[in-house]
Amino acid sequence: FMYATDALSFASSIRTLLLSNSTTLEYNMAIVSGKPVDEKGSAFFEETKAKINTLCSLGLNKNMYLDQETIVLSEKEMQFNKTQYNNFIILNNDDFLLATKLYNIINTHFKRSDFKSENLISEIGLSKSQASRKIKAITSFAPNQLIQESKLQSALIQLAYGRKTIAETAYESGFNSPAYFTRVFK
Repeated sequence: FMYATDALSFASSIRTLLLSNSTTLEYNMAIVSGKPVDEKGSAFFEETKAKINTLCSLGLNKNMYLDQETIVLSEKEMQFNKTQYNNFIILNNDDFLLATKLYNIINTHFKRSDFKSENLISEIGLSKSQASRKIKAITSFAPNQLIQESKLQSALIQLAYGRKTIAETAYESGFNSPAYFTRVFK
């Protein structure tokens, strides 16, 4: 989009359409601003794409993310209704750093069946209450729910594109039991 206000209006319209047509569809959307090219000038919006992929990979919970840079741009344009910010989870740079850290930790360990929320919290380096509060604010999931959701997303991709059995997929996604996996996957 050329203007931040257009992107915000479009995302709000998509959300309204999705909410009116389906209560079971799960999604995440993110609007972030960034430099058009990287330092070398060879890759378009690499940093921005990485931020979007990170945010949209942290569980599917009908979240819409918005960064502070986009808010600043939209306010300069003076065309966006500020009440529409309520549809978004607004993230500052510290939130992005935590989201990236969460994404990296979970992607490193989600295949381990013994990886629990205590492990995630200790790797983040915050107190249990502080980590739980920040994770919930960013993802709308408690830490243990986020881990399970990440495992289920991985399993969904494996089932859609792989040629493995449900039991193999369950074990490779960090579940101890194919029966439990089947129950939570539904």
